[in-house]
Amino acid sequence: MKERPNILVVMADDHGPWASGAAGCAAAWTPGMDWLAATGCHFTHAFTPSPVCSPARASFFTGLIPSAHGIHDWIEERVSWNTDWLAGLPTLPQQLQAAGYVTALVGKWHCGRSHTPQPGFDEWFSHAQGHQYPHFGQQRFATRSGVVSGHGRQSRFLLDRARAWLRGRRGDQPFFLFYGPVDTHSPFAGHAAPRVAAMRCADPPEVPWEREGHPPPRRVLPFPETAEERREHLAQYLAAVGSVDEQLCALIDTLAEIGQLDDTLVLYTSDHGHMNGHHGLVGKGNGSIPQNFYDEAIKVPCFARWPAQIAQGHAIDAPVDHCDWYVTLLELAGVPTGEIRACRPGRSVAALWSGNAVRWRTEQVCEYGNARMIRTADSNLIVRNPVANRVHSDEFYDLSQDPGEAHNLIREPRVAGAVAEMRERLSRYFSRWEDPRRSGWDVARLPHFNSEEAWHVDARLPAAPSPSIASRS
Repeated sequence: MKERPNILVVMADDHGPWASGAAGCAAAWTPGMDWLAATGCHFTHAFTPSPVCSPARASFFTGLIPSAHGIHDWIEERVSWNTDWLAGLPTLPQQLQAAGYVTALVGKWHCGRSHTPQPGFDEWFSHAQGHQYPHFGQQRFATRSGVVSGHGRQSRFLLDRARAWLRGRRGDQPFFLFYGPVDTHSPFAGHAAPRVAAMRCADPPEVPWEREGHPPPRRVLPFPETAEERREHLAQYLAAVGSVDEQLCALIDTLAEIGQLDDTLVLYTSDHGHMNGHHGLVGKGNGSIPQNFYDEAIKVPCFARWPAQIAQGHAIDAPVDHCDWYVTLLELAGVPTGEIRACRPGRSVAALWSGNAVRWRTEQVCEYGNARMIRTADSNLIVRNPVANRVHSDEFYDLSQDPGEAHNLIREPRVAGAVAEMRERLSRYFSRWEDPRRSGWDVARLPHFNSEEAWHVDARLPAAPSPSIASRS
């Protein structure tokens, strides 16, 4: 086996942590993910640094928290289509390329200027402006040689391109392929009819169709009210999960075909999670007002396989996130990470899968614009900074007694000490890792990311959810 692995990262879009067979969802048809868990490891407490697309992906590519890289909400290209959001920040593909890797991105980027090949990638096949989410229909992709158009299922275009690129590898130069399917993102319609039909009978207990959250949130996305609507919504979503898994299986098969499977670290994860009726919501962190940090939104599926280091069937329950993967992949590629770690919160997860005893952090921090969260195994604290005089309550949950986060205890005297201690830990974390020029704590002074930012949208929403924003990224 090679000392430095090839690296295949499959990062889905909006894949809930509950939606795989390995996670216990019997209705989800995910043999590829389940195989990775059985022959590699399953990170059962993997998190996103931010529960929305662009900031989460930027953290994976830079190893920085949103308040250091400066992207705090999903990037709407018609608002900021030509902004170079990551200018001046060394990215994972740039570092790997400098270390001798040949690099490729096929699929979703969503860190700005997707229509333009980004530094660090030898191969670029991403979405042309305005063509990120048609699961089926007219497709347009940006490449180094211009725009490629076609009609059909988007996943087929992505998969064909990725497999062709893998088959074209020659010699001993290691490669890095980032593959970004968007099947599990809305619209929850238009997926392959046979797969949807097979899922229509599914009613997994992992999806509690709660009519109201606690306290009742203001929903941003329409909520399936009838049993028929819920059945169809879930069938489309699980069909999308199955489609992503089918693509994962095809990529694994291609690695075996070219004789590189055991020499490749295969990582499957998602930018963030997703709720499909959980807490009375559909969506992720921006599926409610105010922004939420429910487990279904901040946790992600995460499976990794590399026989050279990872024992089969290893379940890891320590908290890890995308910033950790930045450090991990560079370390495995032979890049010195001492200076990198000095200005980034991530650590190499290889220390966890080695089987040796290792001291690891006990908390996870997430942020989304003017809201921040610190979560331990027993408690979850969410703090918010007002924007334009819109004030939403802080929140504190006792996860040992209330894992569904139904009862906000922030005003209870009995938890005042725990709240104060967690506030101090959260403050120390951001004092160390944020860049004050890019901090989300004062996000209103930063450039606009989209026309419906989570900290402004409550000023414009009507009392009922607006269908016009049903496609929010």
